[in-house]
Amino acid sequence: MRSPSTLVSKNDHLAWGARPLRRIIQKLAHEPLADYLLEKNPAAGTKIRVEVDGKELKMAEG
Repeated sequence: MRSPSTLVSKNDHLAWGARPLRRIIQKLAHEPLADYLLEKNPAAGTKIRVEVDGKELKMAEG
């Protein structure tokens, strides 16, 4: 499953529009990415790959 599909599949409130999806992206993508950047401290310009691992998104260089 691709990362965008994983995020969209978590939205239980389709009638509410984009607001729930924005919260899902914040929780499952933005916060883990920020943690990854602080922990790994990659060089400027490094590409970060987002992979689906079960029900979670994992960050990796590449």
